Amino acid sequence: MSVSFRALVWAVASLVGSRIRDAFFCVYNHPKKQRLKMFKYSENRQERKKVLRKIAEINPGSGLILAAVDFEWTLNRCILALGKSPTVTLRDELHCPKNTGMDTQKQAWKREIKVQSLITLFDKWAEKHDLPTIVWSDIKTAIYCRNQLVHGVRNNIDDNTARAVIYIFETACDTLCEFAKSRRNDIYGRLHPRPRLKGEAKTSKTTEKISMVNAQLKSIVERYKRSGKI
Repeated sequence: MSVSFRALVWAVASLVGSRIRDAFFCVYNHPKKQRLKMFKYSENRQERKKVLRKIAEINPGSGLILAAVDFEWTLNRCILALGKSPTVTLRDELHCPKNTGMDTQKQAWKREIKVQSLITLFDKWAEKHDLPTIVWSDIKTAIYCRNQLVHGVRNNIDDNTARAVIYIFETACDTLCEFAKSRRNDIYGRLHPRPRLKGEAKTSKTTEKISMVNAQLKSIVERYKRSGKI
């Protein structure tokens, strides 16, 4: 986002009202001209919920999508932290572009975390530990709703539905975090990678892909800067 466009956004937000202006403070950090960011590993659960709710107050649909991103990150992080397979292998499986949907996570959880199934975790474990309860079918419905928005099947969503879906994702993340803590793991801290198997590549395919995309993005940014587009 260029400085001139930031200034335009700030001016429009100031005209519309203080609530929208506060949202841009949260998302864009305009006064200090900080980099745009979503979540950081160092942020705890409460800090993430604060960011999500502030965005959802302004645009529940955007809050829903961000809550879905947080849920997927939290689920993958739990599997990486609690799993038994080498971290590199597990990360490649979870982040492989061909492995879309929840089936990959469900299969990985069943194989890696045998002490508690993913479905039972939400259906029974949370209730047993005095946590807000949701059932697995609620999560499947919330994910389907998110997919409809992202892929253009649904053009809009009413505020009450969006808030209900956000609540499902938030509660699911809370349950996953508490379960990880019960296994003496903090998913917001630094993960201790499990050693690679003999003969396994030192660098994961996911890391290589990220490095390649970052290099491509850097090239795109430099080209657009030279052309004056940003």
